[in-house]
Amino acid sequence: MSELFKIVLVTLLTVSGAIVIGQIITSFFIQPVHEWLMLKGEIIDSLIYHANIYCNPGPMNKEVRDETYKELRRRASQLMGKTYAIRPYRLWELLKVVHCRQDIKKAHSNLIFLSNSLDDAKYLEENRKRLKEIEELLNIKTSI
Repeated sequence: MSELFKIVLVTLLTVSGAIVIGQIITSFFIQPVHEWLMLKGEIIDSLIYHANIYCNPGPMNKEVRDETYKELRRRASQLMGKTYAIRPYRLWELLKVVHCRQDIKKAHSNLIFLSNSLDDAKYLEENRKRLKEIEELLNIKTSI
């Protein structure tokens, strides 16, 4: 084998290896965190968009209620799913990129509560309290 061929071969293997390792790191570590951070934005969007429903619970159009119910539950479900997809979660938590799992579980429970309390006006103050708690737990602001 000539020296030039060896140099080219080593260079190609090094570059190929770096690309493969970069893709593995991106796919398994960075992308799940990015998706989780994007989900926080989607949760803010859902909370603002449906605030007129859960901040005014009571009798309402069934279609509107069902849409709000489904979307809030979907966001709660996605929050837990994307949290458990992040590897290694504890490291990202220590780096303050993500919130502690306990806060995520509480935010999840509060989103479920909001989705379940759309029909009864007695939940008005509780819904507002839960919204503020979600904001604190996820470090978000809805301005509602």
